[in-house]
Order: sequence, then structure tokens, then C-alpha cells
Amino acid sequence: MTRIHSTDLAEWTGLIDVELAAIIGAWSPRTPARLQGSLEHTLLLPGKRIRPLMAMVTFAACGRKPTAILRPACALELYHAGSLILDDLPSMDNAGKRRGAETNHVLFGESTAILASAGLWVEGYRLLAETGVHGTALCGATSRLLGGDGLVAGQYADLNQFDRSVTIDELLECYRLKTAALFRLAAYYAAVLAEAPDEDVEGLDRFATIVGTAFQVRDDILDDDDASGKDAGKDGDNAKPNVVTLLGADGARDLLASQMSAASEVLERLGTAIDVVNFEVLLDKLAI
Repeated sequence: MTRIHSTDLAEWTGLIDVELAAIIGAWSPRTPARLQGSLEHTLLLPGKRIRPLMAMVTFAACGRKPTAILRPACALELYHAGSLILDDLPSMDNAGKRRGAETNHVLFGESTAILASAGLWVEGYRLLAETGVHGTALCGATSRLLGGDGLVAGQYADLNQFDRSVTIDELLECYRLKTAALFRLAAYYAAVLAEAPDEDVEGLDRFATIVGTAFQVRDDILDDDDASGKDAGKDGDNAKPNVVTLLGADGARDLLASQMSAASEVLERLGTAIDVVNFEVLLDKLAI
């Protein structure tokens, strides 16, 4: 199998950006300009594209050509962008800045932003339907992990942590639901489309759950950094607990390190059909 390098991730990020622009540009010729602008704004802002990259790296680790999963991988970014639009709304996090730009509802209004979020999610399902015989399985897993077993449930838990005491275990469970959901879908899409053995599908799910949760821990550590492109210190302003407020900066970094170690241990137990070395470049992106 071919070893993946950071230059590959950079190349794939460019492919993802081009494909996302093509997908949303072709959404509907009848779309009003304001709605089209809202659909494009959050989706096409420069980003890490870590979720579609997770799918492509996993597909490559399963011995498949990573670009062959590009469109299902892009569906993950549609879901992610839609969730960010909702997350930023005044009724939720009330954020005015995202990736260095004004948030969607600030530019286009709340009602248009909500419709754009729904449109992005629906378009993601259309991309999954293109996968043929595997489409039903991918759509079913997506419904579960976007809904009651993942993102929606996690966002509800996140919103209800304001002004109350939470434990670190409660917070990490929220992160497992809210943030790890799309990482789990990335691994699942790749494993199912590569027709990996069931035991490897399960092992990759455990790996993705840890990595997705760790990604949110990393985000907490970076929360007070203006360079993050978000409203700096937003969690603290909202009296919203995060890993740093609960454990302190050093404790948060120790937790992240232990999660990365746990992820590596899961990889070591995967079957020989999975080229686990190729995940190293992805884990490097989570380092602080």
C-alpha cells in the first residue's frame, strides 16, 4: 500500500474544496441569490476539511483509491457546515464570527440561515444515494449519528450545560455525541464502501470516536486563541464549561495526549487488512 504524506492531505484538501464548490453551485438553477449565498458562505469558507480527509485516509488504509470516495466524503462537510450554521444562531451559541468571517445568520438573516442548513443536510443525503448498493446503509448510519445517537442529541446536551455544574465525564459524553459523530461517519463510509470485515468496521468506529472526541478537546484548548478564527473565549463568555475550565490548561493537554495514545492503541488491534501507518499523518494534524 502507498504511504500517505502531509502533501497528499494538502492535495486532497484542494480537491475537496473544488468538489464542494461544484456540488453547491449545481444545487438548483431556481435558487434565489440570497439563499444561494447562504448555502455557499459557511460551506466554502477556508477550513481544515478534517472530516472528509478522515474518510479518504481511512479508504486509503483499506487499500482503496482515496479520490474514489470524494463525493461521499464531501457529504460530511455539508453536514458539518449545516451544523455550524445552527450552532452559531442567537438561540444557540450566538456567535458573530466563524473561520475569521461573519457568521451565516449575521450576513443573511436567521430564517435564511436555517433553510441553508437544512438544504446542506438534504444535499448530503443525495450524495450518499449515488453510492448504489451501499446507499441504504450509509443513509441509515447518517440518520442515526446526525440524530438521536449523535449530533442533534449532543447539541441539545451542549446547550443545556449553561449555568450548571457538569463533570468531565458528562462533558466528554457530550463531545462524543456532538463532535465525534461525523468522524464516526467518515470511518463508516470508508469501511463500508471498501467492504472491510465487520471487525474492522467496529475497530475503526472505536478509533474515530476517540479521535472525534479528542478533536473537540483540542478545540477547547484553542478556544482563547484569536488565531482560531472564531469568537475568542466564547465558551468563557457564555459561562459554558469546556475541558480547560474543568481541568485547567495543563490538564486539558494531558487529556488530549492520553486520547491520542488510546487512538493509537486501537489502531494496533485492527486487522492486517488495514494499513494503520497511514493514520499517523492524520493524527499529526491533531497535535498542538
